[in-house]
Amino acid sequence: MDPAFAQELEKYGVQFRGGTDENFLTTLLSWVLPALIFFGLWIFLLRRMSMGGMGAGGLMSIGKSKAKIYVEKDTKTTLADVAGVDEAKTEVQEIIDTCDFFLGEGRRLYGQTVPSEMPDKQLFTYRMPVGAAAIITAGNFPVAVPSWYLIPALLCGNTVVWKPAEYAAAAGHALFELIVAGGLPDGVLNLVLACGQGAFAGLEPA
Repeated sequence: MDPAFAQELEKYGVQFRGGTDENFLTTLLSWVLPALIFFGLWIFLLRRMSMGGMGAGGLMSIGKSKAKIYVEKDTKTTLADVAGVDEAKTEVQEIIDTCDFFLGEGRRLYGQTVPSEMPDKQLFTYRMPVGAAAIITAGNFPVAVPSWYLIPALLCGNTVVWKPAEYAAAAGHALFELIVAGGLPDGVLNLVLACGQGAFAGLEPA
């Protein structure tokens, strides 16, 4: 009731009585529902902050080590997921294709016969091996990429000193044994297993 209207009624001696009209639905809407909304919003904000949804890693994640969080998670990653059988077969097929290609190129390593400006003279050129080839390869493709360099160098009659990547030493040694098993004479292909720093220290004087 309007307070001014109540004063007018009292002025003329009119008796009146007032009260609030309350029921269960009114109580629910005025007290319980706002509390539930506030509680739900509070839970939502806490979960967003803990999961990094507030930007910059989340307010609740300040000072936490992401590396530690990653270690605690079970990623179930196996060796087959990183380097599976299909990738290994592709590497071997690359070696086969490289050998097939340079086998044909090896039949074309002939020189040239050209006219001479001098009478009764023959002028011709022929190819000779350059000598020893030093080959250092990376480990992202531990046997496919080395075959690109090893096969043509050997086919052209050169000796080879090959250093594979230190974290691909086993694959490098397997390829070395495979080439030697094909009938390569001793000392033509030489395998050096060393770390990168040690190899650089040995090559620096040269």
